[in-house]
Amino acid sequence: MGAAITPLRKPTPVAHVETIPGSGDGESRTISVRCWCPIGHDHTYAEWVELFGRSQYDVR
Repeated sequence: MGAAITPLRKPTPVAHVETIPGSGDGESRTISVRCWCPIGHDHTYAEWVELFGRSQYDVR
């Protein structure tokens, strides 16, 4: 009998922090939010946009 083949699963996203620039007017210069996206490590909002685009958030 052959060994059973198990399908590979996508890695589970790991909790990390996304850093977004703040306005600096009454709020922090940077805003950090908890993130579970596929990037899987701390990143900036700009890095997220570079990888995934922003079309889903554009107002039309």
